[in-house]
Amino acid sequence: MNWQLSDALGIFFGFAANLAVSQVGYTVWRWQTASSVVPSIVLLTLIFVCPESPRFLMKQGRYRGAYRTLVALRGEPVLAAKEMLYVHYQMEVEMLHLRRKHPDTEANCPARDHEGAGVEMHATQTHSPGSGTGINYWQKLGQLFTERRVRRAMVAAVVCMIGQQLCGVNVLAFYSSTFFCDAGRSEPVNSELGDASDPSFLRPLFLSWGIGLTNFIFAFPAYYLIDKKGRRWLLLVALPFLALTMLATSLSFLIPNGNSAHGPVIAFWTYVFMFFYSWSMGPGPFTMSAEVFPLETRVVGMSFAVFVNLFGAGLLTLFVPALTIHLGHAGLLGLFAGLNIVTFILVFFFVRETAGITLGGTPGSMTFMSLEELNYIFGVSTVKHVKYQLTTVVPWVWSYYVVRDETCPDQPEKLYTWASASNEKSQPNQEVRQGEL
Repeated sequence: MNWQLSDALGIFFGFAANLAVSQVGYTVWRWQTASSVVPSIVLLTLIFVCPESPRFLMKQGRYRGAYRTLVALRGEPVLAAKEMLYVHYQMEVEMLHLRRKHPDTEANCPARDHEGAGVEMHATQTHSPGSGTGINYWQKLGQLFTERRVRRAMVAAVVCMIGQQLCGVNVLAFYSSTFFCDAGRSEPVNSELGDASDPSFLRPLFLSWGIGLTNFIFAFPAYYLIDKKGRRWLLLVALPFLALTMLATSLSFLIPNGNSAHGPVIAFWTYVFMFFYSWSMGPGPFTMSAEVFPLETRVVGMSFAVFVNLFGAGLLTLFVPALTIHLGHAGLLGLFAGLNIVTFILVFFFVRETAGITLGGTPGSMTFMSLEELNYIFGVSTVKHVKYQLTTVVPWVWSYYVVRDETCPDQPEKLYTWASASNEKSQPNQEVRQGEL
């Protein structure tokens, strides 16, 4: 969430910088580009004062440093010690999994007890849980596609990341000034001949500045909603509204340019779109992608997810201008209104909830969702998850929200439920044991 808020703040500062130097003359584009140096210097300074991740330090065998970082994060030594022990065992379980999948590695894993119910940690053990596994980067990258549990997490992360681009937010962020310029002119703006010091360009820059401000302000509610309601819940609730507001923005371009309401109506629906985006498709994809992978593949998994996201953003910058020429602004935004519906369908079928509400009957927090619980959630096959959405969730939504059936329960039957490792037959939905990855 801090990352998302900082990202939104940076976008806002970018629009503010464009506006601040807009009157310097024909070389305004040089000053706009150079303004990015300022936050870069700030970030380079912050790197030297930010501590390393506790899990990274533990993988390097630097437990003292990890403990100091956890104390700084949690505020209480007891909470820090509890979390460090918990993380240690998570990493041990992952090493056992890697050893079974790659018996030729040099993983110095502690032995499981004779009942196979847990991991034994010896008092004399000093090795790092993450070191010496012999699994290199390319093998971990391959696990994103070969390991079923990891592959399901990768699909969920990639769907969210692609969805962030398909919803059209970066079309508005990258080309909002062009949209607002064209909204006030009878002919499209020729960016090669336009002079941003022209007063007619000032209004579009102000309207774009409003987009950045809206995106930043309405990112704050996600701090409360993303754990209280869940990541998947935010996406599914917001995407229909994103589709409707994008469609409304598209239709606003059909208002004749001579009409005084043309520009304000486009700006209004753009701001409404950013309101729904800022607390849903903004923080949701990056929050989910950062937590769905096991610790051993988390760096590679998150890196691949971010690659997909930024690669999609790069494709937008290449193809949106060409699409605008052929479809016009109304057609382009109408296309992305439809893509929001496509994103809703993909999220509904392929993204699993990772907040604490999944396994419990009341809303919870990721504080109570362990990595083992996530392993069980992604242990359920994709086919079974899709079937559950079609045969259980959809009928429940229809009965509860549309028909208003009073006999309908408050929640659909749970797909993810706990079961003991020795009573596998009592839970037909269970595909992996509680003691296994």
